[in-house]
Amino acid sequence: MLESKLENFVFTVMMAFVTVYAMICYNIALTIGGMRDAVLLDAFREMMIMWPVAIILEMFVFEKPVVYLTQRLITPETPILLIILIRC
Repeated sequence: MLESKLENFVFTVMMAFVTVYAMICYNIALTIGGMRDAVLLDAFREMMIMWPVAIILEMFVFEKPVVYLTQRLITPETPILLIILIRC
């Protein structure tokens, strides 16, 4: 799927950003009792800590098991979008 270490790193950074941001927004919204505009801005403060942690965990802990499991599920005919969704 990913050809080089740079592509792997860029994919990891983008996926970690989206996932961590969504989870932080969800947790803040649960804490304050609903989704408000302030939640979207407050989430960026926590992103400074959580985003690098998610990137490090994915690159050094979870990458090899995920690639192994993904390779067991895909075939050469599997569309690239489905491969990306399985890996996510």
